[in-house]
Amino acid sequence: MGASPYVEPGAGDGAPHYRENHAFQSTAGLSPDDRAKGAAEVKKVEAGLAGIAEGRRATESQLHEALAGLGYGPETISTGTFGPHRNTFIIDLGPICVEGALDGMVNGLVKAEAHGRYLEGTGCVKPVGGH
Repeated sequence: MGASPYVEPGAGDGAPHYRENHAFQSTAGLSPDDRAKGAAEVKKVEAGLAGIAEGRRATESQLHEALAGLGYGPETISTGTFGPHRNTFIIDLGPICVEGALDGMVNGLVKAEAHGRYLEGTGCVKPVGGH
């Protein structure tokens, strides 16, 4: 039996039209230098936020203060909450976006990733909706 004609190989969960339906979330590519800078910023953020995430729930203002303490200007930092124990952040570094979250329920889990700006013109903020 061959592959299903409704599965799009190499596209997320394989759902039909996955790439087409999610194209609005595409990001600009980063140069090799910017990829390296982004990876260094991710390490810096993950290490710098580990202390406020571990074993307790950090507030959104504590998260903003901690990121400012790492040397990011207040105008480059956006924070938010997702549920009672998760805080999210975006750091806009021009062509590089560092996006991540702290999860107080997973004993101080800090996750971050670097990527280019969204092609939809929303900068470092993931566009909502589209097709």
